[in-house]
Amino acid sequence: MIYLETEEGVLMMSTRNTKLLAIAMFGFIAAPGLANATSGDSPGLVGNTNTSPLWADKGSYHACNVVNTTTSAQNITTSLINASGTIIAGPSTVTVNPGSSVELIGPNTGVGFARCRFSGVDPANYRANLVVFRLLNSYYAVLGVSEAK
Repeated sequence: MIYLETEEGVLMMSTRNTKLLAIAMFGFIAAPGLANATSGDSPGLVGNTNTSPLWADKGSYHACNVVNTTTSAQNITTSLINASGTIIAGPSTVTVNPGSSVELIGPNTGVGFARCRFSGVDPANYRANLVVFRLLNSYYAVLGVSEAK
C-alpha cells in the first residue's frame, strides 16, 4: 500500500493502482503534443469523422484510406493533419465509386503524430482509417491502424 498526502487528506493506493498511475503519467509526459492532435476541426463539415492520431517516424508514412460502402458514387474529402492542426496532405475531394477505395498518402518526412479527417458525405456511406506503413525489403509493414469515428 502506498499513501499520498493531499490537501483533502491521505490517499491510499494499492501497488496495482500505482503502476496504472505511473503508466498514465508517463504517457502524458512522453506525448505532450498529442493533446493538440485533435484540435482545428471545422464543425460545419458534413459527415466529419476523424481517426485517432498515430506516430510515424523516419522511414514510415501516414496513409488515409476510405472505402465507399454504398451502391452510388460518393464525393469524399480527405485531409491528413499533424499534431499542431496543420494540414500536411490534402484536402483532397475524390469521387469514390461503389465498393472502391482511395488512399491519401502523407509526406515521407511527416515524422510525428498525425490523424485523418474525412468529410463531405454521411459517415454511414463510407468506412475509413489511418494506417502507418514502412517499406521493408519487398513488402509494406503495417505499424499502426486507427479507425475513423
